[in-house]
Amino acid sequence: MSAAGEWGSGHYRVAFFYSYSEMDSLFREHYGELDAAYGLGPAIFGVGYGTLLDFVPREASWVRHRIKAGAGLRWGNVYGSLRTMGFTDETWTGMGSLLWKPTEVFSLSVESDGKSLGVGHDFYFRFGSLSSFYTFPRFSVGVELVLNLKFLEWGGTHGFGNGNLGWNGLWLRKKLYFQKYDGDSQNRKY
Repeated sequence: MSAAGEWGSGHYRVAFFYSYSEMDSLFREHYGELDAAYGLGPAIFGVGYGTLLDFVPREASWVRHRIKAGAGLRWGNVYGSLRTMGFTDETWTGMGSLLWKPTEVFSLSVESDGKSLGVGHDFYFRFGSLSSFYTFPRFSVGVELVLNLKFLEWGGTHGFGNGNLGWNGLWLRKKLYFQKYDGDSQNRKY
């Protein structure tokens, strides 16, 4: 089970994520994360903090803390980013990525952590999108299909192969739009 939310505008974004999972009747896991990003001209800076609580009821429990930081830059229709993340009790990983979006209907991405390479593409349609992602040298494939119906979005992902994509799931998302009222009922802004 999981829940997520996001607020923002063209300059900032704040998001949260929470998940709960069980493995058989013994092991339980809670994970919560809060992320924030701010854009300043063509640059974007972001940070995140997460807490992972694992426990076996009436036996043992342990807590881990995860920290994320990143920066990105946009020039034209090319977006680049560098980010690092990790739990405080293990070695952190870094990742660099490039995204090229030459048109409104297609994008191409490349990312690497220095040990592996990922290549992906997206096709955007009026009522949805189709994405795929491939990893090397441990070959794996991930496919995602999303359908947009005005304020409702439904999607599914599936990953398979030797690499660990973690691309398996279904979701339903409702978009909320808040109205801004400036005191004049004839001049409402959305």
